[in-house]
Amino acid sequence: MDLSQAITKLVDDETPSSDRRSSARTAVEDVETIEIKSEVIQTLPIPMIWNWDTNPTGSITRAQFEFCDTMPSNASPGQFNPSGDSFSNNYADFLTLLNQETFIPKSILTKNINVNKPPTEPVAGPAQPIGWTRVPNAAQVLNWQRIWGVSMSPTQWLGSVANSDQNEPLNLVFDSTSANVVLSNSENIIVPKDQIEKVTITASAWGRITVNPGDWFGNTVISLAQDDASVFLKAAFLDIALGQDGIIKSRISEFIVAYMPSASITINSDFARVNNIDANSINELSIAGFKYNKSSNHQSINDMNGATINLDSNTTGKVQLGARTSTSHENKAYIIAVILQEY
Repeated sequence: MDLSQAITKLVDDETPSSDRRSSARTAVEDVETIEIKSEVIQTLPIPMIWNWDTNPTGSITRAQFEFCDTMPSNASPGQFNPSGDSFSNNYADFLTLLNQETFIPKSILTKNINVNKPPTEPVAGPAQPIGWTRVPNAAQVLNWQRIWGVSMSPTQWLGSVANSDQNEPLNLVFDSTSANVVLSNSENIIVPKDQIEKVTITASAWGRITVNPGDWFGNTVISLAQDDASVFLKAAFLDIALGQDGIIKSRISEFIVAYMPSASITINSDFARVNNIDANSINELSIAGFKYNKSSNHQSINDMNGATINLDSNTTGKVQLGARTSTSHENKAYIIAVILQEY
């Protein structure tokens, strides 16, 4: 069982209770909805700290927009790899492929096309165009972007975890993943899969956060266009939009977060001995994308610094390496996987 399969099992077996997961939706949905064909779970190659700040009304953080808007390179279970494409931009392109004369009802398509037109109002003004929000670019200059909502902010979810009396550590155990050890002499040792017996990720709480496109998005438009080439300007456009590699084939619909994660890995003791891996020599430990650093001189968004890393060789023929963040770094949520919706 690999990491994505283990997370799938966790989602099935340990679905968080209502006070620890979110069910609220921020976008107004169409009357007609689309059935999710399958629940595809993809793990992040490097878990990321979920620290999207709360922005003033009428804007969202750049981190939130880019995460929600990024399309996956494929829709298969496994590791999440961003394609570099923007789902909201691709959706706007999809609308241009539709024939306004043959699409029925025409009013729905016309309304969606109009909402997706870039706002003419100044971004610094008081206006709040439907379906749009302000997002800072790399230079912190606000620009209009199509809005993405999430059902809970990091602060809200962490607050719900802190106020819950049902939080018990949940283990995620799997038997194949990537792992490497950096020794104090800076030597980087990759642990081969055949030297790994098992990997365990433990979190005080897990959660599923819903990603909601704003009013610029229409489920009904996609539903009416599915399997109907007659509503496109050209029949070939159906495959371009919704085929196997279609421009709006899939998007992130949810993401899975872990609170106060710790990790351990059990490896062959002979491998540890030959590579001089012992409790004093380990400077950094990476397990399933989680990166634990003994040094806390700096803080990188992808590092869990100030970690306690230990080694237990009591098991015959096996060595267990374990890591957990220090108290000063524990009150954080980490995004570890995404759940995709396919159209």
